[in-house]
Amino acid sequence: MKIEALEHSRHQRKAYALAFSGLAVFSIMVYSVFMLGGETVHGPTYVQQAAPREGSALSQISTEACDLVALGETERAAELLESAINTHPGDKHRADAILTLADIEYTYLQRYERAYEIFKRLEQEHRDVFEQSWATDKRMRMLTAAFPDAFEPLRELEAAAHCEDPLHGYENILVNYPDKIWAEEAMRQMSRLLARESGADPADTVQMLQRVRNACAHPVALERIDLELGNYYCDALDAPDLAQKHYAQAAASRHIALAAQAREALARLE
Repeated sequence: MKIEALEHSRHQRKAYALAFSGLAVFSIMVYSVFMLGGETVHGPTYVQQAAPREGSALSQISTEACDLVALGETERAAELLESAINTHPGDKHRADAILTLADIEYTYLQRYERAYEIFKRLEQEHRDVFEQSWATDKRMRMLTAAFPDAFEPLRELEAAAHCEDPLHGYENILVNYPDKIWAEEAMRQMSRLLARESGADPADTVQMLQRVRNACAHPVALERIDLELGNYYCDALDAPDLAQKHYAQAAASRHIALAAQAREALARLE
């Protein structure tokens, strides 16, 4: 993970309407306020908006669906939009409407099985639209990784975001999935939360990882962050001595897969 200047900022979970002026893609904000305080799991959320185009039946219905989301009638919005997509197969804004529906299912309803199916449909039927969004790509990667576990890791991330102590909730994910994509997402969300609380510079990756480490207590969580620090010192800062120090700490982990990754990293330094 390279806490990429902490990616892009996240939207607040309050549903709000996104104007669907033609091709306004409803890449809804995943997890409000840095995925905490009422956000759901994963995914950065942006609003990507292309140059306005002439309206169509689906663009109008997409706007109506966004208005329903803003009113809290999210399930009704999804039903309205899905019905319209199925009854307007030739509409020029059909791809945008499918993406909007997928984002509603993923972000607001957290119906990950449905979101996965709809993103797959978008990929198969409108690959050009599917491939143009970084947010769509990330969400699909998260869904694909969670698919073998019936999307349970995504639900755990969501639960961590809503629990009384989100930092502890995310630490548990680091402990349970230190060698999986969920660990990266947990560190990313912890960094966002700590940056917001402390006013620290989120672009200072080393500082933010150290803050995340200081917030943890479990040995496996600490070792996973050491692995991340080692990766950053090695790949981004070209500081092999500092990288080796953190890799060595992670290599001593009692978690077999995590220790193996750290030993492989140490071997690459030699």
